[in-house]
Amino acid sequence: MVYFRVDYTPRVSGLYSASIKINDMYLWTDHSFGVMIDPTYASAHHSTHNSNAVAVAGAEQLFDVVLRDRFDNRFSFNWDSR
Repeated sequence: MVYFRVDYTPRVSGLYSASIKINDMYLWTDHSFGVMIDPTYASAHHSTHNSNAVAVAGAEQLFDVVLRDRFDNRFSFNWDSR
C-alpha cells in the first residue's frame, strides 16, 4: 500500500474548485460544490479601525474594526456589540 500526503496553503479566501488525480484517474471524492477557503486567524498587524484618538468618559463612541488575516483576507461577518 502506498500513502501520499499533499499539503496546500491557499492565501486568498473564496470558493475554489478542487480535484485530485493520480495516474490520470480522479479520486472518488465529491467536490462538485467546491471547497470554501475561509480567512485564518485575525492579525492585529493587518486589521484596521476608525476610532477617534480622543474619547470622553461616559460618552458613547462608535467605531468600525476591519479584521484581516495575515494574508490580508477580510473577515466577512456582521455583529452588533451593543
